[in-house]
Amino acid sequence: MDALGKHSFAVAPTWQATAHHVLAANGSFPYRCFFESYRYATDAPFNGPGCGTMLVAGGHPRATACLDEAVSMSRCADQVPFAEAFDLVVQQQPPAPDYLPIASTAPSVGDKVYVVGWPSFAWLSETEREALGSPLVSSGEVLAVQGRGAVISAAASDGSSGGPLLNERGEALGVLYTRIDDQRAQGTPTPTWARDSDAVVVLFDAETRRLVSAAQ
Repeated sequence: MDALGKHSFAVAPTWQATAHHVLAANGSFPYRCFFESYRYATDAPFNGPGCGTMLVAGGHPRATACLDEAVSMSRCADQVPFAEAFDLVVQQQPPAPDYLPIASTAPSVGDKVYVVGWPSFAWLSETEREALGSPLVSSGEVLAVQGRGAVISAAASDGSSGGPLLNERGEALGVLYTRIDDQRAQGTPTPTWARDSDAVVVLFDAETRRLVSAAQ
């Protein structure tokens, strides 16, 4: 549990993984470092203030247009097919007492998986939310894997973005970034067969796994 933050998780002693829109929401993330093509700091140094704090960040050509058009990060992510999911950042953090190991391989359809998150539970009072005291863990299976993204049947609630997707060995497979709802299922590139309770995660690709494993 020491590896888990409210919207992030440690993947190495001084590196954490999260969803980009979590950082964008609190204004702490340097947008220009993130957008455009998928990039790795070790292979192609980032330019601009704060970019050196990232080991890896995901991007997509649509993201640049979203920035220019002032489209919100969450809406922009909804406009990109889940196979091209880009809502992922691995950035520096203060030394963590523990971390989640990254799985050496991507998941396959039918694999048992777990999502860990801190739902907002907006209908509860702040006191009631604090009384819960622990993250919510839900289980399911991998329904589809395409490119950087996967659809899973494990239930995800609003506010759980940035939490880890885990395999049965407790290894991190990726980062939760959205729950599918009626609007997404009907009007965006997420699969039309997906149920409201399904969720989309950004998977760690081979290069990200290599870089994070080296950092571990």
